[in-house]
Parts: sequence; structure tokens; C-alpha cells
Amino acid sequence: LFTLHGSGHNPRTGGKARWRQRLMHKFNYFVDRYNATACVGCGRCIKNCPVNLDIRQALADVRAVD
Repeated sequence: LFTLHGSGHNPRTGGKARWRQRLMHKFNYFVDRYNATACVGCGRCIKNCPVNLDIRQALADVRAVD
């Protein structure tokens, strides 16, 4: 419900859209604006991921595509 607007409209109803926004904010938009990532490196996303997704590896894989 975090993205739910006061009007009741939710611009990101699907999990894919919410996940994309989160990653883009932490690793792209914030970097473009402030020259730093919004990730604090706590590791909770890695420790608590139910499918053992390591964001560090996922980002490295994305970078390798360029």
C-alpha cells in the first residue's frame, strides 16, 4: 500500500512495477541526482530473500550486458 495515493489510485499495482521502481530509485535515479547509491549495504535483502537472489550479483550481471 506504500504507493497508494490519497485518491485511492495505485500507479504500481503489480509486483514487477514496484520492484523495478525500487531498483531504479536505489541504483539509478538517486545516483544520477546525488552521485551515490541509496542502498546502505545492510544485506537484509540478501539474507531474507526467499529465492536466494543476491542483488550484488544481479547488478553485476546487468552491468556486464552493456
